[in-house]
Amino acid sequence: MRLKPLALLLVLTTLGTTADAQRRQRPPRDGQTPTTVAESIRSADEKKAARTLELQTGWDGAKDQHFTKQDRATRKRMKRTAKKSQRYRSGRHVPWWKRIFGRRQRLR
Repeated sequence: MRLKPLALLLVLTTLGTTADAQRRQRPPRDGQTPTTVAESIRSADEKKAARTLELQTGWDGAKDQHFTKQDRATRKRMKRTAKKSQRYRSGRHVPWWKRIFGRRQRLR
């Protein structure tokens, strides 16, 4: 009979701790909040440019690292294939699925 109040006490104490764990903490701001709309737009553009630059440099670094891991013959083949695909791709503005599954252009 003494087990029921003990179980109830255990449940109530765990409910209080899970509620505290669910409460969100706001992250600290590292700079000042923009005061005008123009500053807000400019800061958003700067953040976007920095993010794209970071992604681009990361991509280039990974590509260079992958390229240096290959042996000489593989690097040569990769270079040749890249040039060939760029040559074939030039002037292609319509995607391949539209060229294949699109309507045929009839000569009139």
